Amino acid sequence: MSAPPEVRGVSWGVARVGEEGPAVAELDRLGPRATEARRATFVAGRRAAHRALEACLGAALRVDADALGKPVVSAPGVELSITHAGGWALAAAARAPLGVDLVEVEPLPDALIEDALAPGELDAWRARIADEALARSLAFAGKEAALKWLGVGMAIPLRQVRLTPGSGSGSLRHPNGRAELPLRWLELRPALWAVLIAGGHRGA
Repeated sequence: MSAPPEVRGVSWGVARVGEEGPAVAELDRLGPRATEARRATFVAGRRAAHRALEACLGAALRVDADALGKPVVSAPGVELSITHAGGWALAAAARAPLGVDLVEVEPLPDALIEDALAPGELDAWRARIADEALARSLAFAGKEAALKWLGVGMAIPLRQVRLTPGSGSGSLRHPNGRAELPLRWLELRPALWAVLIAGGHRGA
């Protein structure tokens, strides 16, 4: 996978699922019933996170998670987001709220779109993205990135969060308010894209 392009204030880390390397300290977070596939994905995510943190802070800190599953580190003011797709893990670190989601482009079914997206949300992506499969995939990834930016996990029903893309920005509406945020979608390899929201203020 290509290294993500430079984004001001964001440090990236990338790892391939199954790559060789030393064990990660956070393996103690996995229970004894974790499958080999789950372990490999988890390790790749933590390696990507360590690389992002090293680029951001000069140190690969331990990555834990809060009660809602949001990655947390001991450095005050530093936020981290981790995502996996297509055999890769991607992490972003910044001194601002952020959320990133990696997605393989595929024709997502209508039932999933109806469950996940708010009314008019997909149409807003179609207005920016001509390819239908790509518009659906980015709309779904944008929803995931928005939930990560909010730091709420799946505590808010998906259709109560609406992200509509603009030119270099996105409008996020959620039960506690709305915000205009920096929004980017990035092609990292054929049929593998990332949606990034980085910056802004929660509760705006």
